[in-house]
Amino acid sequence: MTDFNIKRIAKTLKRRLYKLYNKLFIYMPAAALIFLRSLLLTFVTLFRILLRQPSNRNRNPNQNSNSNPNLNTKRIIIFRQDGIGDYILFRNFLEILKKTPAFSDYKITLLGNAAWKDLAEFLDKEFVDEFIWLDKKRITTDFFYRYKKFKEITSVKYDILIHPFGREFFNADNDLAYLIKADKKIGSIRSSRFLKPYRRIILEKIYDILIPDAEGLRFEFYKNRNFFEKMTGREIKLEKPFINLDFTDKARPPYAAFFIGASVKHRKWSAKNFAEVASYLKNKHGYETVLCGGKDELNDTSEFKKYFPFPFTDTVGKISLIELLSVIKGASLVVSNETMAPHIAMALAKSAVIVISTGGPPYGLFVPYPAGIAGSNNYAAVFHPEIEKNIDDYIKTTKRTGHGYDDKFDIAEITVESVIQKIEKLLKKK
Repeated sequence: MTDFNIKRIAKTLKRRLYKLYNKLFIYMPAAALIFLRSLLLTFVTLFRILLRQPSNRNRNPNQNSNSNPNLNTKRIIIFRQDGIGDYILFRNFLEILKKTPAFSDYKITLLGNAAWKDLAEFLDKEFVDEFIWLDKKRITTDFFYRYKKFKEITSVKYDILIHPFGREFFNADNDLAYLIKADKKIGSIRSSRFLKPYRRIILEKIYDILIPDAEGLRFEFYKNRNFFEKMTGREIKLEKPFINLDFTDKARPPYAAFFIGASVKHRKWSAKNFAEVASYLKNKHGYETVLCGGKDELNDTSEFKKYFPFPFTDTVGKISLIELLSVIKGASLVVSNETMAPHIAMALAKSAVIVISTGGPPYGLFVPYPAGIAGSNNYAAVFHPEIEKNIDDYIKTTKRTGHGYDDKFDIAEITVESVIQKIEKLLKKK
């Protein structure tokens, strides 16, 4: 049996166990099920804990204590645990919430994914009074970390909990939302066309108010806007995500920023292909190359070097997310897999952004950008050739099912020529 088949069986088993867990949630007290789930996670991680010392059990002396909050302070906790790109499409609504008269005197706590900690504390400290960060990997593998975080999160009573995430059904997120102490809990729920009845029952146990997606809305930014409009009772005229970055471009040759990573392996275009595109841009347009990515892409950097015969700037695993903002801001062209980079580039109003995508489940949610945000001059998505030649049919399918094909296509079948063709069309419009 191949590794691929083993992983597929494990994924199927996990999905079925979650489905059983969800259905039990309907008939058993939620607190009992959450306790049992935590107990199972404890057994899974027990041997890891015995073999190593838990990391830094002592409290950080610089961490603000919230164990004795001012009882007269009104508090909101906003719960958001998805990725960096999701945060970029959500973050502008923090300012809107803070400036809404009905909520302006609340202390706002953001319970977020530690993956975007640096960005949020840099960009949104003006609109968030307190940050609490969760390491999503450690919360499921380290019992002591989970206990410490749950204790911290549940030590404060909030007036309102806001969980503006209804795209998928994450059990851990909803478990945590259930445990947080709040007088009113507001959650998001998918359109009834795409929601299984038992999931609605579970969500209604956790949240006092469920805000449904507006019919026909697919793109994540628009879904966020719909949520906050209904929650605040006010029309929000924000048309697109934005990042205000005080940045002075240094005099340097034009360059293309290439993001060679992807959160899922089968959505990662090869380093060889990226190198061929970079070589074309160097020869045809004189563009220098800046290679970007996290530490997980270090091996891809070595592969890129084999096929790229020119000097280039290598930032992979070497710069912070805040520094990455400046790299993207200064680029003449951004080329990326379907990762967070295109969202940052669009929020920075870059003049040329190319996304290479299989057109899988994220289709419509994150890619392509709607014309109302991207216009027609600065953004292009390159999909698998089967989608490109039947794009109208694919759009109809995603509207009917609520998502793209489940990773049906191989990203390796997207050709270098098709990417270059889209780049040339964009550059001619600049």
